[in-house]
Amino acid sequence: MQKLLSDPESEKLSSILMSLGDCVPLDFRFDMNQLHGELAQFESDWRPYNPRKPDIARMGLSLTSLDGGLSGIPDLDSVAGYNREHNTNFNELSFRKTTKVHQECRSLHGLFEAFQENLGRSHFIKLGSGGFFPPHRDLDLACFRVFVPCFRANKFNFSFLLDDKLLHLREGIAYYINTRKAHSIFSFVPNSIHLVLNIGVSEQSVRSVVRHLVEY
Repeated sequence: MQKLLSDPESEKLSSILMSLGDCVPLDFRFDMNQLHGELAQFESDWRPYNPRKPDIARMGLSLTSLDGGLSGIPDLDSVAGYNREHNTNFNELSFRKTTKVHQECRSLHGLFEAFQENLGRSHFIKLGSGGFFPPHRDLDLACFRVFVPCFRANKFNFSFLLDDKLLHLREGIAYYINTRKAHSIFSFVPNSIHLVLNIGVSEQSVRSVVRHLVEY
């Protein structure tokens, strides 16, 4: 595993990431038909995302978890809420064991391999019609996020607001997004599916972003 850095080093590397922009496309390209088939075998393995808020239409499918299983406990829960209730101290990098979903989604392996040594809590999210994440900031300073809109995730189906600005995202494209800024998402349709990777800040992971960013 790549050695993660102390907070001052992490902040220095994070500043490099943020200097690239708030929403930066990466040059990975995926066969979405293949991914659709790969996910089909896990149709019964989706679990409620943050079951503490059952009124919000959100499901999750774990790529990494605490034990490599697909229970969603606690990786699909509110980590902060779970910690308070169970007197634990989990964070985004506590969930590093890859699941069968990670193994079987071969269409995404190029992306996974670019960040594998630093891959933390990662999952697919499926939003129902009206499913949303309210405005919030991701303030685990040891991590950054890569986001892939997958299915029913174009501008006619789904909105991602970052710092009060609507992002123009394309399905099947991986993006580094600066989610330290306030952001929210909302789905207008059922079965809007997205991939969220939490990645530890390290020299290797920052180099991977720079190596794969789209220059224009």
